[in-house]
Amino acid sequence: MTKYANEQWDFPNGWGNLNHMIVEGFRNSKSNKSQATAAFKIARKWINGNYKVFKATGSMWEKYDITGSYPSPGVGGEYKVQDGFGLTNGAILDLLITYKDEMTLLN
Repeated sequence: MTKYANEQWDFPNGWGNLNHMIVEGFRNSKSNKSQATAAFKIARKWINGNYKVFKATGSMWEKYDITGSYPSPGVGGEYKVQDGFGLTNGAILDLLITYKDEMTLLN
C-alpha cells in the first residue's frame, strides 16, 4: 500500500500558490504573533527551499517534493513536472517583494 495516490496535488508535493495563500492568511490575521512569526517562518522556508532547488537545477518548478531536508522537483500526476511554472513564479516573486527587507538566504 502506498502512502499517497501519486496524483498531481497529493503529498509529497508542495505548491507555491498554496504556500502563498497560507502566508497571506497568517499575514492578514488579527493575531500579531501569526502576522509576525508564522507568516514569515513559512515564507522563509519556502523561499530558501526554492532557492536551493534553483541553484541545483537551474529552474523553478511547478511543484516540489517536500519530503527531504530541502525540496526537489515534484513527483506524480498526469504529466512530467514542469519547469518555469507561473503559479510558482508568481508566488515566489510576491513573497520576495513582501519580505525583501527581512529575508536572508540560507546556505
